[in-house]
Amino acid sequence: MQINGVFFLFKNIWFTKFALQIKIKGKEKKMKFAVQLYSVRDHIKNGDDMLEILGKVKELGFDGVEFAGYFGLPAETLKNRCEELGLKVVGTHMGLDDFLPEKVDATLEYCKT
Repeated sequence: MQINGVFFLFKNIWFTKFALQIKIKGKEKKMKFAVQLYSVRDHIKNGDDMLEILGKVKELGFDGVEFAGYFGLPAETLKNRCEELGLKVVGTHMGLDDFLPEKVDATLEYCKT
């Protein structure tokens, strides 16, 4: 899988990330960052690509992800991979059709996992 462009984008963000520190009550705290996977959607063609990209996201120092599609992966598979990597899921992009009466239960069940 070719993801050189992704690394360039991530490296710029990654280097910025470590420069951002905040002080709360006199103590320095590292800010946590998540990446919108929509920004790397062109590099994800299937579920295997998605699982690999999640590893690269963590490797670059991100703390979480916002999904923009699941590429056919079961919710449990994504949950396990994120837990394995220590990534928090901070959100997901959903279409309006996912909330139609005939789909809303399945949508909510997937997202609860």
